[in-house]
Amino acid sequence: MESYLVMKNNVKRAWHNKKFLVLLFLLPVVLCLSAGLINQAEQHAYRVGIIGDQENFKDLSGVEAEETDAFHISSDLAMGVYQFVLIETGEGVRVVSNLPKYEQEKLESALANNELSLSEMKAGNTTKTERGAAFLAMTLMILTTVSMSKLIHDRGAGLYQRFCMVTYKKGAYHLGYILYVMILTYLQAFAGCFVLKLINPDESGMAWIFLLPLFISAITTIISYILCATSQSEVQANISSSAISIVLALLGGSFVAVEKMPLLLQHISVISPMYWAMQIVARF
Repeated sequence: MESYLVMKNNVKRAWHNKKFLVLLFLLPVVLCLSAGLINQAEQHAYRVGIIGDQENFKDLSGVEAEETDAFHISSDLAMGVYQFVLIETGEGVRVVSNLPKYEQEKLESALANNELSLSEMKAGNTTKTERGAAFLAMTLMILTTVSMSKLIHDRGAGLYQRFCMVTYKKGAYHLGYILYVMILTYLQAFAGCFVLKLINPDESGMAWIFLLPLFISAITTIISYILCATSQSEVQANISSSAISIVLALLGGSFVAVEKMPLLLQHISVISPMYWAMQIVARF
């Protein structure tokens, strides 16, 4: 009962500050909308680096071939500038990529038989919806800490101490805050997922629209609660949350695909909520 009263009081307090509440909902929606529109504006041709005579590759349909040099191959592939690089040698054409060995052999075989298709070039790439889900998780990790940091404010203002003196139930106050933040984050995540689905309706199924917000709200609430419970100020908690979310986004494949990372980082990436956010979209 005490936890419900704390949650209810926080809802009322948030409702009185309507501008801040609207901003909390607008940020993830605008992020997903912007990411989706930018992806829609991208050219649908796959970018391929060429080392050699470009005329020999002019018959590749759906491919945007661009001359590059051997010095920048590793960095271009790691940053996703090219899906792969074709190198013309005296014995034929060699494919350089960060794909697994069997995928690269498949590409070389298809190229040798003039059967190279967009499906081969798409291997190892995440979809627009998956990338959007990862960025949504990163953003909500920061916003959830902003909401949870009111717990630090209440502790400094003496509200927490007065509540404990009346009820003698410290856990009820924390549980009420956790429930309030989790519900708020779920609604934010659902709004963002709904926008992602509207922009890219054919890239994935429907179940993830409900499962992903549940996952994001649970994991981000836990992380933000730990940060706020161990921080001395709201600023400290928010800065820590921002730093952690960026590191987890890098590890989870938000910026560079997991398949293109070194093997050690691929194993470490499973600790990132952004990685599992993309997996939920891919599987459901």
